[in-house]
Amino acid sequence: MREFEVMLDDNRFLDGLEAGDPDGDPLLFHNGTPGSRLLSTTWDRVAAAAGWRLLSFSRPGYGSSSPKPGRTVADVVADSAAVLDHVGAGRCVVWGHSGGGPHALACGALLADRVTTCVSSAGIAPYEADGLDWFGDMGEANVEEFGLLAQGREHALEMLDEERQVMLGAAPSEVFDGVASLLSAVDRRAMDEDDDLARWIAACCAEGLSDSAAGWVDDDLAFIAPWGFDVTEMTGDVRIWQGAQDRFVPAAHARWLAAAIPGARLELRPEHGHLSLLTGETFGAILATLPRPA
Repeated sequence: MREFEVMLDDNRFLDGLEAGDPDGDPLLFHNGTPGSRLLSTTWDRVAAAAGWRLLSFSRPGYGSSSPKPGRTVADVVADSAAVLDHVGAGRCVVWGHSGGGPHALACGALLADRVTTCVSSAGIAPYEADGLDWFGDMGEANVEEFGLLAQGREHALEMLDEERQVMLGAAPSEVFDGVASLLSAVDRRAMDEDDDLARWIAACCAEGLSDSAAGWVDDDLAFIAPWGFDVTEMTGDVRIWQGAQDRFVPAAHARWLAAAIPGARLELRPEHGHLSLLTGETFGAILATLPRPA
């Protein structure tokens, strides 16, 4: 994998990573919350074999990327465009998982001249989504996490910093032990049986949270605030992938997004949860359905 750093016009820096086939078709991946730029070594191999060039970067406040308190979901668009420009990529597919889902949708909505297909896998819906019980069927740990925000950014930062330190000291298979309410049986099995998946998620969290929980808190604040664009006005090729056994982000979010976004395609997989959608096998299966950016 190839590391890179982007300096932005406002003097912030973004840490980036490139994997897969360096001459392949560009796919910009937005990682989950908390997370970072890191990509799975299995994904690297699968993408290289399939002729895809994977790109990712740590959102502000994660890893070595400069923080940007008060950022909105839509703010990721300018950062994404700068990353694409830096690596010489034109039109691309954009994909976001979990907390990366809204950021991928932002690119699909506001960077439509460069995004040919937008994929949100296990991604959350807007907090004010009409008719959606946002917390319905969500694991208790996530409900509690978002509840911290009611007392302000500094309180949430203090509380999530305690969780950050626990995660940094955990073995890969133990990263989610403290939030067992989020793990379905299929997700626990994926973490236990897929060593690369467990190592990747642990490393991704560790790099993203190496200095603070700022990126984590700012992600959460952005999710419950107005996103800066209207998903109901999106156009183009939008694809929603979701596991029916997901306790991190319940399937109702995917159903709402698919119904709200004109022409969106919903792939609701009964055999999957949240983390199981990230295995190399599933990644390859989703890749095989994507049209190449033209």
